[in-house]
Amino acid sequence: MPRNGQTSQDEQPFARNALKVGLAHHFVLHLAMGLAGFHLAYLNPHDHDRQARYLSVARCHVSSGLAEVARTLPNCDESNCGAVYLASLLVSYCSYAAGPSSPNDLFVCSVGDDTSQHRSALISGTRLLRESYRHDSLFSGLMEAFGPATHFSVDRRPMYLCHGFPRIDWVGPFEELRELIGSLDSPNVSVYDQAVDGLEVVYDATYGRGNDTYDGDKSNKIIFGWLYRMEDSFQACLRQKDPVALLIMAHFVILLRTKPFWFLEGWEDHLLDRIAELTDGQFASWLPWTEGRQQQGLHCETMDV
Repeated sequence: MPRNGQTSQDEQPFARNALKVGLAHHFVLHLAMGLAGFHLAYLNPHDHDRQARYLSVARCHVSSGLAEVARTLPNCDESNCGAVYLASLLVSYCSYAAGPSSPNDLFVCSVGDDTSQHRSALISGTRLLRESYRHDSLFSGLMEAFGPATHFSVDRRPMYLCHGFPRIDWVGPFEELRELIGSLDSPNVSVYDQAVDGLEVVYDATYGRGNDTYDGDKSNKIIFGWLYRMEDSFQACLRQKDPVALLIMAHFVILLRTKPFWFLEGWEDHLLDRIAELTDGQFASWLPWTEGRQQQGLHCETMDV
């Protein structure tokens, strides 16, 4: 997905194939048009009238696309599962492009009195599709461009070397995070541990451990995989404003800077600022190693999911 108004040569198959899939499955076309509307609004920040028109059109297309997806889901099979999967990605992109739905929006769920499960349901639905259908059913023909990046299977370097962004020295801070969790007398300790276990392997695949190779599961190079694998119990902790869960979530947020897509712009600041507020600043000293917001990401080819 492009970061700005330009579409790179690597990104053209994504856009071209999405439109071709959309000709056969109109819900994909609606959602692609919705994302385009959000992008046009993003590109016109100073023309408020034009921006408002683009946002209105974007929301209309997304609403129509979602309605058609809902009608298609009962008949989802191997003939259309790829299109439904693509639709789930496009809805996620549109959701992020629309920005935080409220001050309590924590990217994967909302906290406090907010009861919206929209984004967490999207993530669960995408995960279910990946689990329910074979790879060659989801990513054949025009859908091949949306499959996991093939370079993951051959490039054994951490992602910071693959894409050229600076490395974060994260190992020590994660050890301190584990020590904090180990010192707690909380019924949620196992929930915290599981979340940190999953996040640590993503950091390992992204930033390495000081060497030039990564020998773990290549799927860990996809940072959003942590969201797809997130347990409901951890989401419940986030919704309840559990301070340790929020601290763990803040560690994930740092990874967003490695994905400088236009529809993620502003999320890092929103999330870190809101997490600081929700925890009353008690963990302010835990994240000094994350300084330099929005400065590390470089161009990436497509959205990895």
